[in-house]
Parts: sequence; C-alpha cells; structure tokens
Amino acid sequence: MDRQVGSGAGRHRLLACGRLVPEKQFRELIDVFARISQERADWDLWIWGDGPEEAELRRKVESLGLSGRVFIQGRTDNIWGEMLRADIYVLVSALEGFPNSLLEAMALGVPSVAFDCDFGPREITDEGKDAMLVPANDWPALENVLRELIDSPAIRSAIGKKGAAAVRERFSLDQVLQRWETLFDVMTSLREAR
Repeated sequence: MDRQVGSGAGRHRLLACGRLVPEKQFRELIDVFARISQERADWDLWIWGDGPEEAELRRKVESLGLSGRVFIQGRTDNIWGEMLRADIYVLVSALEGFPNSLLEAMALGVPSVAFDCDFGPREITDEGKDAMLVPANDWPALENVLRELIDSPAIRSAIGKKGAAAVRERFSLDQVLQRWETLFDVMTSLREAR
C-alpha cells in the first residue's frame, strides 16, 4: 500500500495508543522521547487513550517542558485516521496478548516498533522481520531504534511497506478462515479417531 507517510504539515509524529495504565509504560516512553526531542525539534509524540494515569502523564509532560511536543489525546473513534497521520507507531507495553493496534498500524503501512514482550509482538512482526522488534524493557535499545527510524525516511518507508504486505498476507480474512478450517479438520479427525 503506497500512502503519504505522516501529517505532511512539516512536523513528524511518533504515535502510541492504549489504556493509560502502568503496564503500557507511557511514562517511560515520554522519558525516551524527552531525550530524542532535544535533537529532533520537528518530531512530536502523540499518545491516544484514556485511563487512570492520564493526569500523572500530563504532569510529567509539563514538568519535562514538553507541552506542545507531547500530546495526551484521550480516546478517539478514528484511530486509523490518526495512525495514517503518524510517521512511526510504537508499542512499549510490558505485556500484551495480541496487540491489535500493532497489527492495525502495520496493515496501514505505518513503520512500527514494538517491545518483544510476552505474546503478540514477536508473532505479529514475524520475529522482527516485518517491523522493528526491541528486547522488552530495553529503553536504550528503543531509543537507538527510534533515532534510526527518525533519521531515515527510506528505512521508515521500507519497513512500512514490508509490514503492510506481511500483515495482509498472513492475517487476511482468507488466511484466517483457512486456518480455522484446518483447525476444524484436525479436531474432527481427532474426534473420529477416538
């Protein structure tokens, strides 16, 4: 899928989304962005979601002097539209099940970075082949990967295209239905073998 990456308004967006709870590790992501933002004045961090940490995150942003650079946006009914305005999607959860937001960002062609937390990101990214997979809770490694992507539109474009093609190939409706059909066939065979 060819698409215009980002907002196109002279500013670039790093986007994260999810419930504003400790497990999503948005506080730490803001710390990483604070270091990156010192040298990358045309990049902003947008966090979409709501939850009990919202007020604390807003205070953190203000205390770091990042008002106007980090936006805690609340909920949206149009996360896909917001993802299409993003230049990079980042998932820094301490734990996940099957993170639909990562799958959606990749499907839309947004170059994506995810922590290799238990369950989900490794499977969705095909062990880091279709998006950037960073060891879980390795904040210096995350910072390095984000800097690399920020500094290279060509790498962002390649990762975005690769992720979109891979998600469509592996997670399309036809593929999912085929897997369900195979599973039902196996279960039927096992039941008949009893």
